[in-house]
Amino acid sequence: MPGPDANVLLPRAITEEQKADLFRIMGQVSSRRQDGEHYTEFWVVNTLPIGGRFKGDALPFDVSARSGPATVSGEYRTQMEPLVATFGFLPAASVWLSANLNGLASHRVLGELCLWVAERFG
Repeated sequence: MPGPDANVLLPRAITEEQKADLFRIMGQVSSRRQDGEHYTEFWVVNTLPIGGRFKGDALPFDVSARSGPATVSGEYRTQMEPLVATFGFLPAASVWLSANLNGLASHRVLGELCLWVAERFG
């Protein structure tokens, strides 16, 4: 059964250098990496390098980073007004993280990864 997933919304477009940094550091917390067409899968074993507290059996996570369009329509801005009112910015990019297993450890690691991404790139 698939596990939890989340999108970390970012106020600025994510650069190729930042994507490389994201995947480099994800590699530091993982025992294995597999590149796919639309996402990269990491087997997370230790979140201590990113300030987390998980150290255990490998948990598979899919990760992708996307920037939004360079220009946005007025309709898009109108649709996003509630989000802007809540978070104070119009999202320009997102990092998607998805656990491939469901369980307490997957939820915890997802939270630690999301917090790290938000602090590092947000």
